[in-house]
Amino acid sequence: KTARVKKTKTMKQGQTITELFIYVLSAVVFLTILLFGYRAVLGILDNQDTVVLVDFRTQLESQVEKMLLRKGSVNIAKFTLPSTYTKLCMVDSSGNDATFFRNEYPAYYRAFLSGTENLFLNPKQDIRVYIPSVEIENGFFCMNINADFRLRLEGKGRTVQVSPA
Repeated sequence: KTARVKKTKTMKQGQTITELFIYVLSAVVFLTILLFGYRAVLGILDNQDTVVLVDFRTQLESQVEKMLLRKGSVNIAKFTLPSTYTKLCMVDSSGNDATFFRNEYPAYYRAFLSGTENLFLNPKQDIRVYIPSVEIENGFFCMNINADFRLRLEGKGRTVQVSPA
C-alpha cells in the first residue's frame, strides 16, 4: 500500500510539472504571436502613409497637367494627406522670386536647388515631389494643412498658377 501511494504521489508531481511546462510554453507562443502581430500592424500603418503621399503626388500632377490644357480655367482641387503633416510649401518651378523662401526655409531651398523637389511638407516627407510648369505668385507659398485641404489651380497656358484655396 505504501509503494502504491508513493507511486501515485510521484505521478501527480510529474503531471503538475508537465502542466506547468505546457502553460509556460503556451504563454511564450502567445507572446511571440502578439509581438509579430504588433510589428506587422505598425508596418502596415507606415506603408499606408507612404501610399497616401504617393497618391497625393499623382493627383496633383494629374490636376496640373489637365489645367495646362485649359488656359483661363480655374479649378479648386481637394487633396488628402496623412494627418501627421501640418504644413505644405510649394515653390515656383522656375525659381522666380524665391529669395524670401531661401531665407525662411534654407533646408527646403537646398532641396529645391537639386531640381528634384518643389513641394515640401512639414515634417519632411520621405518622397520627393516635383511638379513642373507651376507658377506661384511671389515665388512660393506655405500653408497650414489638415488631412484634407484645397488648392486653387489656374491654367495660364504654358504654366499653372497654384495657390491656397
